[in-house]
Amino acid sequence: EVPPHMNDRNLREPSRYHEEDECSFLADLTLMHQAEAPPDEKQWKEMHCLPFLDAESSRLPWRAFYVPFGVSNSRNRFGSYCIYKR
Repeated sequence: EVPPHMNDRNLREPSRYHEEDECSFLADLTLMHQAEAPPDEKQWKEMHCLPFLDAESSRLPWRAFYVPFGVSNSRNRFGSYCIYKR
């Protein structure tokens, strides 16, 4: 049984979010097909970013398995998962 205010579909759960002005840190995933604007550079300083697999833009079987020697990197599309500090 799924607890209240949670889901088993990997969907966004609005009850887990806070207003941005209440936060000192912000985690943001930027993908090429998203419509959301990136964090405001006047308010947020990028601290660290890592590549994050964009499953929607990457094809099977390449997105399901890691193949070394740059094969996975060349066959998949990646976004950036970043931590920002106010």
